[in-house]
Amino acid sequence: MNLIWTLLTDSTNTQITNYPANTILIANSQTAGRGRYGNQWLSENGGIYFSYKIKTPLTELKTTFWSIAVGIACHQAFNNLQIKTLIKWPNDIYNFQGQKLAGILLERPLGKTNELIIGIGINYQNYNLAADFAFLKTKAGKLSIINLIIQNINQVFNSSFVDLKKYYQEFAYIQANSYINYLKLNQGEKIYTCLVKDLLENGELLVQEINNNEGKIVSYQSLNASEIKKVRRFLA
Repeated sequence: MNLIWTLLTDSTNTQITNYPANTILIANSQTAGRGRYGNQWLSENGGIYFSYKIKTPLTELKTTFWSIAVGIACHQAFNNLQIKTLIKWPNDIYNFQGQKLAGILLERPLGKTNELIIGIGINYQNYNLAADFAFLKTKAGKLSIINLIIQNINQVFNSSFVDLKKYYQEFAYIQANSYINYLKLNQGEKIYTCLVKDLLENGELLVQEINNNEGKIVSYQSLNASEIKKVRRFLA
């Protein structure tokens, strides 16, 4: 494993493309950190920002599946530290107050279908850390949680979907039979409503789409995380 730590970079996901697989690149802060859809990820000094380049064992699986697996790996790491969190589909980590604690961005290196870049950002300002967890703000503390996450990633990537699904369902922020609103990419601000039914093996959500005007179920469909944004749960 190749470990690189820098004080400042533009984006760990961008810079790690210059390194071979099994490299971890950590930065104290980023000037151009990004999330899904190119959204800015604020990366001020004090959080944890790192990327991990890994060879994926099965290239035919969609990135959405790997997103679920990485979200589980991060949740397990926080769970090991007695920090209670939930996984918001596909892989954001939220606390029980509905605040985003960690974000994950997966990208394929250009021309490398068997490699995956996993970018993870953890922002402390969205979580009231107890005194027992103040060590996470130190270099040793950051390394401890990064090592936990990396170990968990390597384990979940070799786990069965049945096991991953069981774990995900136990700690899902959006449970089955919950209602959600979302926007579709490149379709303006039109809000779509659906009832979540299941998590599919490719990482997509099986949902029942609902006609917002009549409140009736229209059809079953699957949602891919790369095609929608601003997912919000709500009570019907």
